[in-house]
Amino acid sequence: MKKLVPGRRARSGDESLSSQQVTGALHHAREIIDSQRLLKKESKAANFLVDCLARAQSQLAAAIKEGLRPDSNKGGAQKQIDQIKDQLGRIEAWLGKNAKH
Repeated sequence: MKKLVPGRRARSGDESLSSQQVTGALHHAREIIDSQRLLKKESKAANFLVDCLARAQSQLAAAIKEGLRPDSNKGGAQKQIDQIKDQLGRIEAWLGKNAKH
């Protein structure tokens, strides 16, 4: 990527860039970058629920694959399952109220 430098020719035959042109171009570039960052942040916020559920599903799959062994510690497992069910119920209720019809 070429740097915008006042007084330097961009290519042979081109006009030199003034300080004002360079400042304007840099300002415009910053606005574009800030706009893209904001869009990325909003997209992440919009996908937060689905991303969390995907991670939870992955963790539960790993628990089934690696944790269902005779020597696994079972203490507190039922309490964790009950809490997960409660939280899933709250999410499902929210989805029912906020689903697009």
